[in-house]
Amino acid sequence: MSTSNNNAKKYDTFLDRLIKDAQSIDSDFRNLTKLHSLFDEYFDEINEAPGTFLSFVNGLKTSTVILVYRLFDKSSISLYELIRLADVHGASINWIGNPLSKTDLQSQLSKISNLNIKIERIRLQRNKAYAHIDIKHVIDQDAFAYMNPLTDKDIREVIDIALDILQEHYSHRYDAHHEMKITNAVNVRHMLELLRIGRKYRKQEFSSRK
Repeated sequence: MSTSNNNAKKYDTFLDRLIKDAQSIDSDFRNLTKLHSLFDEYFDEINEAPGTFLSFVNGLKTSTVILVYRLFDKSSISLYELIRLADVHGASINWIGNPLSKTDLQSQLSKISNLNIKIERIRLQRNKAYAHIDIKHVIDQDAFAYMNPLTDKDIREVIDIALDILQEHYSHRYDAHHEMKITNAVNVRHMLELLRIGRKYRKQEFSSRK
């Protein structure tokens, strides 16, 4: 296989991998925020197994923070490398739509640059609270959160920019739209409703035995 074909294949592999990662991140984060929004409504169900739900929430948050940063980590499988491949090896890529121009790619880099502060806060969260453990952060989490504020809205914005950039690459590469958000992701409300039904059934069984 020629070097040209190798470069084109590498671009396609990167694009496919990043889309799958971004979809996984989006799914985890939507489930996390949905669970937060339903906490009061399903407090009794959640309170039956708080340890289990805490582990579930922590797992979703850890997955989100670690993988979101990887999308923007210049030393990892990231959007930067995808953009570089499209720029340097654009002539080798089999664009079905119009090739991404240098202006298009620079615009994508500018969108990422505009998020630098939020991406840096995600990096700090990743390095000090999830991928590694920082003793100061463990001891004084409130102080760390105050110095490095990161809201759900910030994370959502960063994820959406990543999805937009990936959609642009996919559209130019294949001349087609690709649904980046997984519509059949786990339905958190449905899961909690099943717990509510089970809880109601157990109460009825207990009452019938009296």
